[in-house]
Amino acid sequence: MKSKINLVDVLDIAIQIEEQGAQFYRKAAEAETDPELSGMFARLAREEEGHANSYRKKKEALIEGEDVSELNVSNEIEEFIHYSVKGNFFDLRGVERFFTGERSIRELIEAAIDMENRSISFYAAIRESATDETTRKMVNNIMSEELFHVVYLGKRLEMGFKPNSSSR
Repeated sequence: MKSKINLVDVLDIAIQIEEQGAQFYRKAAEAETDPELSGMFARLAREEEGHANSYRKKKEALIEGEDVSELNVSNEIEEFIHYSVKGNFFDLRGVERFFTGERSIRELIEAAIDMENRSISFYAAIRESATDETTRKMVNNIMSEELFHVVYLGKRLEMGFKPNSSSR
């Protein structure tokens, strides 16, 4: 059995994911004492906020144009979507543990990479269900923004951390 969702639904979810990401990175920036790392998290928060605003504008344009394509999704994909949306992509409790020193900066960045990868998996499922090129293109653009964050954070891990940072 197939279920229907549309591009506006996808953008609503994308906005939610980006808002969670912005909050996650903002809290990490506020907690970090090393200015370089705090700046990195603040930059990521601003990017997530920018993505959310961009998706809001795209959603408004779609609604105004009333040309909203539906995606035929299997029950499994629909369940995955609902499961994904129900939980937080960005685990803010993970940041709280960072505030108390229970988590190292390395673990925080690894958690952020994991959360970015979960959002990419979500978008990949949506892309597979898309029947039109407009939806696939929009989802691919969203995925590439998330992939950029994974690469950026991964490079930061490879660079290591200064001895005076909170890299316990």
